[in-house]
Amino acid sequence: MLYINEWFPNPVGNDATGEFVEFYNSGATAVKLDGYSLGDGAKKKFSLADYNIAPNGYLLLKKSQT
Repeated sequence: MLYINEWFPNPVGNDATGEFVEFYNSGATAVKLDGYSLGDGAKKKFSLADYNIAPNGYLLLKKSQT
């Protein structure tokens, strides 16, 4: 199962260095994120197609990456 483990959308100070989202894969097999994307209130989208998460693994994406 894929979870949004942590999400820090609007920190005090510089958003570019503080914002992040972290995913967790609790499953026994890797998860490919083809077809998944992140979006915001301004209707911007970031495709997660290039990412995979290992079994029991994490994926941390900082704002500068997305």
